[in-house]
Amino acid sequence: TIYIGDSVTDLLCLLTCDIGIVVGSSSSLKKVAQAFGISLIPLYKKTLQQVKSADSEGWQKSKGVIYTVSSWHEIYAFMVGLSSPEA
Repeated sequence: TIYIGDSVTDLLCLLTCDIGIVVGSSSSLKKVAQAFGISLIPLYKKTLQQVKSADSEGWQKSKGVIYTVSSWHEIYAFMVGLSSPEA
């Protein structure tokens, strides 16, 4: 499952789904994530790591990790496999 949120009120869903994605930069979410040891990782960076490692098993759920994007364009690129989020 993929959950897309934008604030601290989405935190539980973001952590329990397979891929949690935060759109934008919520300062309160960043503070809570830091306080509870939750990693916020750019989605595009993680996607590139997956491609470079040629992981045949696909995406692996990472406990305590939420992926970040600055816009819906990055989510679109992730979903349809474009090489650049601006494309």
